Amino acid sequence: MIKIYYYGFKFWRAEVLRAALFLQNIPFENITDKDRLQAVKHKAPFGAFPIMELSDGQILSQTQAMASYVGKLGSVFDRSSEGEGDAAARYYPRLYPADDDYLGQSRCDEIINGCTDVSLTVGASMRVPGDEVRAKRIEMMDPATGRLYMHLAGLDSLLCRDRSGVACGRELTVADLAVWRLVAWLSGGILDHVPTDFVSSNFANLREVYARVQEDEGVIEYRKAYYHT
Repeated sequence: MIKIYYYGFKFWRAEVLRAALFLQNIPFENITDKDRLQAVKHKAPFGAFPIMELSDGQILSQTQAMASYVGKLGSVFDRSSEGEGDAAARYYPRLYPADDDYLGQSRCDEIINGCTDVSLTVGASMRVPGDEVRAKRIEMMDPATGRLYMHLAGLDSLLCRDRSGVACGRELTVADLAVWRLVAWLSGGILDHVPTDFVSSNFANLREVYARVQEDEGVIEYRKAYYHT
Protein backbone atom coordinates (compact mmCIF):
# COMPACT_ATOMS: atom_id res chain seq x y z
CA MET A 1 0.00 0.00 0.00
CA ILE A 2 1.47 3.32 -1.09
CA LYS A 3 1.13 6.06 1.52
CA ILE A 4 0.88 9.79 0.80
CA TYR A 5 1.81 12.04 3.71
CA TYR A 6 0.51 15.60 3.53
CA TYR A 7 -1.72 18.00 5.40
CA GLY A 8 -5.49 17.99 5.04
CA PHE A 9 -5.78 20.53 2.27
CA LYS A 10 -5.81 20.26 -1.49
CA PHE A 11 -2.50 21.79 -2.49
CA TRP A 12 -1.31 20.67 -5.91
CA ARG A 13 1.94 19.06 -4.72
CA ALA A 14 -0.02 16.31 -2.97
CA GLU A 15 -3.10 16.35 -5.19
CA VAL A 16 -1.12 15.39 -8.27
CA LEU A 17 -0.12 12.19 -6.44
CA ARG A 18 -3.51 11.40 -4.90
CA ALA A 19 -5.47 12.04 -8.09
CA ALA A 20 -3.02 10.12 -10.29
CA LEU A 21 -3.16 7.05 -8.06
CA PHE A 22 -6.95 7.22 -7.95
CA LEU A 23 -7.29 7.59 -11.72
CA GLN A 24 -5.02 4.60 -12.29
CA ASN A 25 -7.00 2.54 -9.78
CA ILE A 26 -3.96 2.06 -7.56
CA PRO A 27 -4.76 1.70 -3.84
CA PHE A 28 -3.13 4.23 -1.52
CA GLU A 29 -3.47 5.53 2.00
CA ASN A 30 -4.06 9.26 2.27
CA ILE A 31 -2.45 10.30 5.57
CA THR A 32 -3.33 13.78 6.81
CA ASP A 33 -3.49 13.26 10.58
CA LYS A 34 -1.06 15.69 12.23
CA ASP A 35 0.19 13.17 14.78
CA ARG A 36 0.99 10.63 12.07
CA LEU A 37 2.70 13.30 10.00
CA GLN A 38 4.83 14.35 12.93
CA ALA A 39 5.77 10.74 13.60
CA VAL A 40 7.29 10.34 10.12
CA LYS A 41 8.74 13.81 9.62
CA HIS A 42 12.21 12.52 10.44
CA LYS A 43 11.95 10.38 7.29
CA ALA A 44 11.43 13.40 5.03
CA PRO A 45 14.82 14.02 3.37
CA PHE A 46 14.23 17.77 3.18
CA GLY A 47 12.12 18.08 6.32
CA ALA A 48 8.96 18.89 4.38
CA PHE A 49 5.81 17.24 3.06
CA PRO A 50 4.50 15.75 0.87
CA ILE A 51 6.46 12.56 0.93
CA MET A 52 5.45 9.17 -0.41
CA GLU A 53 6.14 5.85 1.26
CA LEU A 54 6.31 2.93 -1.15
CA SER A 55 5.01 -0.54 -0.39
CA ASP A 56 8.49 -1.71 0.64
CA GLY A 57 8.95 1.20 3.05
CA GLN A 58 11.20 3.33 0.87
CA ILE A 59 10.57 7.08 0.91
CA LEU A 60 10.32 9.38 -2.09
CA SER A 61 10.27 13.17 -1.89
CA GLN A 62 10.32 16.11 -4.33
CA THR A 63 7.16 16.70 -6.31
CA GLN A 64 8.47 16.07 -9.80
CA ALA A 65 10.15 12.79 -8.81
CA MET A 66 7.04 11.52 -7.02
CA ALA A 67 4.67 12.59 -9.79
CA SER A 68 6.81 10.94 -12.46
CA TYR A 69 7.00 7.73 -10.45
CA VAL A 70 3.25 7.62 -9.83
CA GLY A 71 2.47 8.52 -13.43
CA LYS A 72 4.39 5.48 -14.68
CA LEU A 73 2.50 2.98 -12.54
CA GLY A 74 -0.70 2.77 -14.56
CA SER A 75 0.64 0.39 -17.16
CA VAL A 76 2.62 -1.84 -14.82
CA PHE A 77 0.67 -2.09 -11.58
CA ASP A 78 -0.74 -5.63 -11.24
CA ARG A 79 -4.33 -5.71 -10.03
CA SER A 80 -5.96 -9.11 -9.59
CA SER A 81 -9.58 -9.25 -10.73
CA GLU A 82 -12.14 -10.73 -8.42
CA GLY A 83 -14.58 -13.50 -9.23
CA GLU A 84 -14.43 -17.01 -10.61
CA GLY A 85 -11.54 -18.36 -12.61
CA ASP A 86 -7.88 -17.48 -12.60
CA ALA A 87 -6.84 -14.07 -11.35
CA ALA A 88 -6.09 -11.79 -14.25
CA ALA A 89 -3.94 -8.69 -14.32
CA ARG A 90 -5.73 -5.53 -15.36
CA TYR A 91 -3.76 -2.62 -16.75
CA TYR A 92 -4.79 1.03 -16.78
CA PRO A 93 -3.31 3.69 -19.08
CA ARG A 94 -0.50 5.38 -17.26
CA LEU A 95 -0.37 9.12 -16.72
CA TYR A 96 3.15 9.68 -18.00
CA PRO A 97 4.65 9.62 -21.52
CA ALA A 98 6.01 6.35 -22.89
CA ASP A 99 9.51 5.21 -21.94
CA ASP A 100 10.84 5.84 -25.44
CA ASP A 101 9.31 9.31 -25.62
CA TYR A 102 12.24 11.15 -24.09
CA LEU A 103 11.09 14.60 -25.15
CA GLY A 104 7.55 13.93 -23.96
CA GLN A 105 8.82 12.87 -20.54
CA SER A 106 11.04 15.94 -20.34
CA ARG A 107 8.14 18.22 -21.24
CA CYS A 108 5.98 16.59 -18.58
CA ASP A 109 8.70 17.12 -15.97
CA GLU A 110 9.30 20.67 -17.22
CA ILE A 111 5.66 21.59 -16.60
CA ILE A 112 5.65 20.13 -13.10
CA ASN A 113 8.83 22.02 -12.25
CA GLY A 114 7.23 25.14 -13.70
CA CYS A 115 4.37 24.69 -11.23
CA THR A 116 6.98 24.53 -8.48
CA ASP A 117 8.52 27.81 -9.63
CA VAL A 118 5.09 29.47 -9.48
CA SER A 119 4.54 28.12 -5.97
CA LEU A 120 7.92 29.37 -4.77
CA THR A 121 7.19 32.81 -6.17
CA VAL A 122 3.89 33.00 -4.32
CA GLY A 123 5.56 31.58 -1.22
CA ALA A 124 8.03 34.45 -1.18
CA SER A 125 5.12 36.85 -0.65
CA MET A 126 4.12 34.92 2.46
CA ARG A 127 7.38 35.77 4.17
CA VAL A 128 7.06 39.55 4.07
CA PRO A 129 5.49 41.59 6.92
CA GLY A 130 1.71 41.57 6.86
CA ASP A 131 1.37 45.21 5.88
CA GLU A 132 3.57 44.61 2.82
CA VAL A 133 1.75 41.58 1.39
CA ARG A 134 -0.69 43.57 -0.75
CA ALA A 135 2.02 45.64 -2.42
CA LYS A 136 4.21 42.59 -2.93
CA ARG A 137 1.48 40.58 -4.66
CA ILE A 138 0.40 43.46 -6.85
CA GLU A 139 4.02 43.86 -7.86
CA MET A 140 4.34 40.15 -8.67
CA MET A 141 1.29 40.25 -10.96
CA ASP A 142 2.50 43.19 -13.02
CA PRO A 143 2.61 42.09 -16.70
CA ALA A 144 5.77 44.08 -17.39
CA THR A 145 7.98 43.26 -14.43
CA GLY A 146 6.09 40.87 -12.12
CA ARG A 147 7.82 37.60 -11.30
CA LEU A 148 4.54 35.71 -10.84
CA TYR A 149 3.25 36.95 -14.18
CA MET A 150 6.54 35.93 -15.81
CA HIS A 151 6.44 32.42 -14.36
CA LEU A 152 2.78 31.90 -15.26
CA ALA A 153 3.40 33.17 -18.78
CA GLY A 154 6.30 30.75 -19.11
CA LEU A 155 4.20 27.86 -17.83
CA ASP A 156 1.35 28.85 -20.14
CA SER A 157 3.71 28.76 -23.11
CA LEU A 158 4.59 25.12 -22.40
CA LEU A 159 1.01 23.87 -22.52
CA CYS A 160 -1.22 22.60 -25.34
CA ARG A 161 1.52 22.25 -27.95
CA ASP A 162 0.09 19.03 -29.34
CA ARG A 163 -3.57 19.26 -28.42
CA SER A 164 -5.85 21.97 -27.10
CA GLY A 165 -6.67 21.55 -23.42
CA VAL A 166 -3.88 19.04 -22.77
CA ALA A 167 -0.73 19.98 -20.89
CA CYS A 168 1.68 17.90 -22.98
CA GLY A 169 1.32 15.17 -25.57
CA ARG A 170 -2.20 14.19 -26.55
CA GLU A 171 -3.50 12.47 -23.42
CA LEU A 172 -3.98 13.30 -19.76
CA THR A 173 -0.77 13.11 -17.69
CA VAL A 174 0.37 14.05 -14.22
CA ALA A 175 1.31 17.43 -15.72
CA ASP A 176 -2.38 18.14 -16.33
CA LEU A 177 -3.22 17.22 -12.75
CA ALA A 178 -0.49 19.51 -11.41
CA VAL A 179 -1.73 22.45 -13.50
CA TRP A 180 -5.34 21.72 -12.53
CA ARG A 181 -4.76 22.11 -8.82
CA LEU A 182 -2.22 24.92 -9.18
CA VAL A 183 -4.80 26.99 -11.04
CA ALA A 184 -7.44 26.06 -8.46
CA TRP A 185 -5.14 27.31 -5.70
CA LEU A 186 -4.40 30.61 -7.45
CA SER A 187 -8.05 31.16 -8.41
CA GLY A 188 -9.83 29.96 -5.30
CA GLY A 189 -9.87 33.25 -3.40
CA ILE A 190 -7.61 31.98 -0.61
CA LEU A 191 -4.63 34.15 -1.61
CA ASP A 192 -5.29 37.69 -0.48
CA HIS A 193 -4.95 40.35 -3.17
CA VAL A 194 -4.79 37.80 -6.01
CA PRO A 195 -8.00 38.22 -8.06
CA THR A 196 -9.87 34.98 -8.69
CA ASP A 197 -9.86 35.74 -12.44
CA PHE A 198 -6.15 36.59 -12.61
CA VAL A 199 -5.18 33.30 -14.26
CA SER A 200 -8.28 32.85 -16.42
CA SER A 201 -8.09 36.41 -17.78
CA ASN A 202 -4.43 36.31 -18.72
CA PHE A 203 -3.38 32.75 -19.51
CA ALA A 204 -5.56 30.88 -22.00
CA ASN A 205 -3.73 27.55 -21.93
CA LEU A 206 -3.75 27.35 -18.16
CA ARG A 207 -7.48 28.07 -18.27
CA GLU A 208 -8.08 25.37 -20.90
CA VAL A 209 -6.12 22.67 -19.09
CA TYR A 210 -7.89 23.43 -15.83
CA ALA A 211 -11.32 23.25 -17.48
CA ARG A 212 -10.60 19.97 -19.24
CA VAL A 213 -9.30 18.25 -16.13
CA GLN A 214 -12.13 19.61 -14.00
CA GLU A 215 -14.63 18.03 -16.39
CA ASP A 216 -12.83 14.68 -16.74
CA GLU A 217 -15.07 11.81 -15.62
CA GLY A 218 -12.35 10.19 -13.55
CA VAL A 219 -11.49 13.46 -11.86
CA ILE A 220 -15.15 14.04 -11.06
CA GLU A 221 -15.20 10.64 -9.34
CA TYR A 222 -12.01 11.52 -7.49
CA ARG A 223 -13.52 14.75 -6.23
CA LYS A 224 -16.63 12.90 -5.05
CA ALA A 225 -14.44 10.46 -3.13
CA TYR A 226 -12.01 12.93 -1.57
CA TYR A 227 -13.60 16.38 -1.61
CA HIS A 228 -16.18 16.48 1.15
CA THR A 229 -16.97 20.20 0.88
